[in-house]
Amino acid sequence: MIEGMDMRLLFALLVTLIVFGFVFFICKKMLKSKKEEPIDLNEEDEPIDRSQERDNLIYQINLNARMSGVAQVTDVEKVIDKCIEVNQSIREMSNSEQKLLMSTPDDFERLVSTHLNDFVDVFSKIPLENNEKEIVRFNGVMGQLLTELDQILKDIETKNFNAFTQKSRFMEIRFSDKY
Repeated sequence: MIEGMDMRLLFALLVTLIVFGFVFFICKKMLKSKKEEPIDLNEEDEPIDRSQERDNLIYQINLNARMSGVAQVTDVEKVIDKCIEVNQSIREMSNSEQKLLMSTPDDFERLVSTHLNDFVDVFSKIPLENNEKEIVRFNGVMGQLLTELDQILKDIETKNFNAFTQKSRFMEIRFSDKY
């Protein structure tokens, strides 16, 4: 009886080893057949493209501004148009140029998604009847944003990456608590 059990155990062990060996062989063969091409970090590929996400954010802000009536009484559409220009300029840059920008596209995205979006959202909740003071204040902030975005666009066009990086950080500090 013990010899019969030993034989069955040995047979089960042999079958298990054969199955594991077969699985190992198949996995090894699959890994060999899947050859990966080396990545050339110096190669100029398509630009890093998060511009579509920024386009969507700008579109949503524009829609919100129009639906809430903010666009009809303020200069927010001028700022939105300038944001579209800046985003297009970033989109047209090569990878190496975008790397020189460091965090600037992210800072621009934050400016659009957080600050501009918040300005429009907060302003849309203010009753506009007989509230010329708030409209003037909001347009003042939009004018400052427009001036900063004009400078960013100029820096992109002249490839002044250092000034662009400094300006975007300045904007983050300057506009973080404006409205």
